[in-house]
Amino acid sequence: MPRRLRGIGGAGLVLALTGLAAEHVAAPASPHWVLPGEVLVLYSARWPDEDQNGRSDSADVAEYYAARRGIPPRNLLGLELDGGGAKPRTLSYAEFFEHVLVPTRRRVAELARAGVRIHYLVTSYGIPLTVRTGLDGRAGEHPVWDKTTHDASTRALTGWLVNLEENFEAGVDPATGKPGPPGGRRAEPGAPPLGARRGQIVFGAVHTLLARTDGSRSFRVVRDELPPDRTAYLVVHLGGDTVEISRGLVDKALYGERYLQSYAGQPDHPYYGRVWLDHHPGRDAGHRPSLVAAALWFQGLLPTSVFAPANRAQPWYRGQPWDVRTDNGEQEIGSTVGDAARLHRATAEATIERVDVESRAVTLAIPRGKRPPDPAPAAYFAAGEAVESDGGARTTIVALLSENRVRLASVAGFKAGDALRWRQEGGFPLRDVAFYYGYYSLRRYHDVYQFRVGAVGSHMDSGSIVWARAALRRGITATAGAIAEPASGGLPQMGGTFAALTAGHDVAEAFCAAIPLNARWNTVVFGDPLYAPFRAAGKLPDVTSPVIERVRLSPLPDAGGERSVRVEAELGGTEPEERDDVALWQVEYGPTPAYGQVIPYMEWPDPEDRTFREDRRYFYTRRFRIEVNGLRPGAEYHFRVSARDPFGHVGAATARVVTPP
Repeated sequence: MPRRLRGIGGAGLVLALTGLAAEHVAAPASPHWVLPGEVLVLYSARWPDEDQNGRSDSADVAEYYAARRGIPPRNLLGLELDGGGAKPRTLSYAEFFEHVLVPTRRRVAELARAGVRIHYLVTSYGIPLTVRTGLDGRAGEHPVWDKTTHDASTRALTGWLVNLEENFEAGVDPATGKPGPPGGRRAEPGAPPLGARRGQIVFGAVHTLLARTDGSRSFRVVRDELPPDRTAYLVVHLGGDTVEISRGLVDKALYGERYLQSYAGQPDHPYYGRVWLDHHPGRDAGHRPSLVAAALWFQGLLPTSVFAPANRAQPWYRGQPWDVRTDNGEQEIGSTVGDAARLHRATAEATIERVDVESRAVTLAIPRGKRPPDPAPAAYFAAGEAVESDGGARTTIVALLSENRVRLASVAGFKAGDALRWRQEGGFPLRDVAFYYGYYSLRRYHDVYQFRVGAVGSHMDSGSIVWARAALRRGITATAGAIAEPASGGLPQMGGTFAALTAGHDVAEAFCAAIPLNARWNTVVFGDPLYAPFRAAGKLPDVTSPVIERVRLSPLPDAGGERSVRVEAELGGTEPEERDDVALWQVEYGPTPAYGQVIPYMEWPDPEDRTFREDRRYFYTRRFRIEVNGLRPGAEYHFRVSARDPFGHVGAATARVVTPP
């Protein structure tokens, strides 16, 4: 349930926020964290084998994940989901029950008899995202709204794996194909199907993870407190639109665990990252308190924050505050401005209530009676940024003093009643996005973000699966998306997610605990469930260059008068730091060792176009493949492939090839 937090600076900010405890303790390590051997990975055994290596691509992703994380082979389970070689995007509930739930439950029991207790389930690339339950909102079977035309049937497959035993007990109604009633054969005649009532789409015990973050409320402890017949699992989808995106989720997670930290005040650092928050002042659907709390948390202004300077001596301190940029205008960052081609830059604005000339402190007005409430206007600004007044006066914010007070370098030209305004400098894309939380463009992704390796974020809208899938293609490491109307409570309150993640919890805990409606419902969490970028303190910088293990040049079949070559490369290395490296890739080629032609590390044509463009290329990977076209027949070509990691270190390898005559 929402908790009330006392605020900062003596002004008494009170935020209703799922998940941040008033008394906060975070430990650097805990014996209670879920381990790789306690994860079961599901894959589609009949998914097509498009790389022709003799295994389904879904199995490839599952096996790669297991190898990277040290998950034992017995913890992988192939599911027979389709016999025709197609790519099923959804399953009926009867198909799900027979081909997913029952074999998963059986494998969990087999492992338990061998002394292995499973806590997390991972659905790999190739496992469908949705289940058609057949529940009918018009017949009163929608768990949120009674007698509604909202889709009650389409649910997230991951959500129906949370409560294996309860779902198995309910069974499948043979007449309708819907889930059976709670209790199955023990249910009263005429009982509604499972998943038709609000209490049945809530796994409430996991919400207690956010009451404390010292490891004593880890998910393993939560499960120990559940009755044996009501045990439950956290379920995450390790998959994107392609095999490489899916494999990259664990690669980027491992890099983030090793290196992700705040480089606040160092925007020229190659691994510099910011927190970007996109706030709509009138359509927050209950998410404004969570967004404001996220800003204050990362700025170190909440006394419980792991980034608060006052907590520097604590063992759970996680370094200096992060640079935060917040847009509090009605338009989303990257949306079009009216009929103009120019895209909306982030803008923050608040009204000045009082100016103290001597201290240069400016108090910002907290609107009274405004709905939704806006209790922390200072959270929208950042130290070091230039601001201006209505009259055109310009200065710099020196410090944030409290939730509604800032100190300026000069107060000349700033007076009560004026607007204090900040505007984003520079254009797009935004290249420094480490954390993101925004709303409320429906089923839309503005293609203006390049996510840092290890980035985490989510967009709050009823069709946020669109945003999530696009963000995965632009490099985000963990996110969540709704596959059908989730209601506000079906989406993660990211203030809670960020607080839990930065205090040491992993992605599975941080996301699932911050979603009020988190079982048998509509939101899918994407990423590596074990990703815990802030579990370790005192991180060192990356000082190793990528090691390219091999480069393969493959002439392609003739396609007219010109020739083409497929270039493939992969990172290797023997040291742990080398094995965890990821990179952007560049190809230079030409008829001599001077090369002359280049395919750059990234390509981002027409940056003022917000639509998702296939000709944009920005993605960190350990494997690389590209086709080079327009080559002359029967000619020798020299190639140099370079890999650049997030810290800017470069490794290179060369090769030669002769094109077909």
